[in-house]
Amino acid sequence: MKLTIAFTVTLALLVQLAGARGLKAPRALDDGAVLTKQVQAENEALKRRNQQLEAMMQMARAEVQRMDAAAHSRKHGHCAGDAEIFTQEIQDLKKKLAASEADKNELVQTLRQMMAKNNAQIFQKQAEREQQMNMALELKSGNERNALEAQIKAAEGKTEEAKELAASLQNEL
Repeated sequence: MKLTIAFTVTLALLVQLAGARGLKAPRALDDGAVLTKQVQAENEALKRRNQQLEAMMQMARAEVQRMDAAAHSRKHGHCAGDAEIFTQEIQDLKKKLAASEADKNELVQTLRQMMAKNNAQIFQKQAEREQQMNMALELKSGNERNALEAQIKAAEGKTEEAKELAASLQNEL
């Protein structure tokens, strides 16, 4: 009976695992970045699902072991099986704790990467804005300089005309 329960639980988990790894139809490659992000998100979801299934499998194994130990202790009338059960439960809990710590560390690393990427994008946008402002200022300054040079040339031309007029007036007198 224990073997039947273990086999049934194992079979159910394998069916779920096989369904989680189903093949997807290929998508059109419209935008590589969007596709990459979608694939990464899908990969992360599958990893989480796989971890959940592995945890369920581990719990099923532990339950089968506890049931075996309980049946064995009933047959032989021993209480030593309880210590083994508790030891197994402690080991399972330690493994779950280590898995949750690893998940937490992965989340922290992902958040740091996202924040660094966001900061880099902000700095890049600021640099681009500053560059555009400098280009606009240089263009404006160049236009103003050209206008002032044109005014200077016009004033020099008028000055030359005035000198010529004064010289011709003096010659007439």
